[in-house]
Amino acid sequence: MQELLESVEFSTSGVAAASSWEMTHRLTRSDYVSAWVAEGPRKQVCGVVMGAPPLPWLGTVPGLGRAHRDHVARCIVEAEAVAVAPGMRGRRLGHELLRRLRTDCQRQGFRVMLGTLLLKNCNLVGYYMEAGFTVLGPGETLSFSDPLGVVLRRPADPDVIQAWQPLHPDVRSTHIQVPEGQAVPVIDGALPAPDYAGQREFHQDGSMTMRAMGQTVTLPADLVEQIRLTRSLPVSLHEVQSAAGEAELYGMEPLVAAQIRKATGATLTDLFSSPPHAPA
Repeated sequence: MQELLESVEFSTSGVAAASSWEMTHRLTRSDYVSAWVAEGPRKQVCGVVMGAPPLPWLGTVPGLGRAHRDHVARCIVEAEAVAVAPGMRGRRLGHELLRRLRTDCQRQGFRVMLGTLLLKNCNLVGYYMEAGFTVLGPGETLSFSDPLGVVLRRPADPDVIQAWQPLHPDVRSTHIQVPEGQAVPVIDGALPAPDYAGQREFHQDGSMTMRAMGQTVTLPADLVEQIRLTRSLPVSLHEVQSAAGEAELYGMEPLVAAQIRKATGATLTDLFSSPPHAPA
């Protein structure tokens, strides 16, 4: 097992993670959602693949609140550490490991699987395509349409090739208009609208109480209707970043806060007076 994993070229953060793995069949690292090991006739390990949400990337997305980051991490999984012993290559063992990983991740509700390889290993592009991946060009950015109105972008270094494949029938490649005006290719359907049931309470007068991260705020009826009509209002990354500070004070997702601010032309403080958890 250790020899197989040592043959995988991890990123810098991956090297640190790899050193902490328990190099046995147990593979107990907590942020992995699926791991498969292939054994030979003498019980020797001859192949391995793991799947994990792309947490390092999600941690770098500006303005992405904790609740929405967790939502994305439940929808997107990345195939990592695909490795087959040299003596077992050419028998489609890697494809079988990826197939089992894909099936297990579908069972868990993931909607997209990602893959990454280095440009110097571009001879593997055909391998990934045969395994069902759509392969991007070197350095090309992966973009996901988000139901809260922005595009989540996963950039890549010039020597990195990204790939993806759908795990859900609603996932497809399309183009959308971004606030800057141009049409950009995106992966649509990977991120369904987050289920915040239980965090929103509607009242008879049309107002709504929102609860998140231990904080509560009540929106007046006219604003609730305005938000309902503009819930698909696109917002730019700059608008999300600008709203992030206020969003944290009011217990909202930055994306939602940015939409409210854009729809009303006012800040959250203008709309709701003092935030429920303002710093002393």
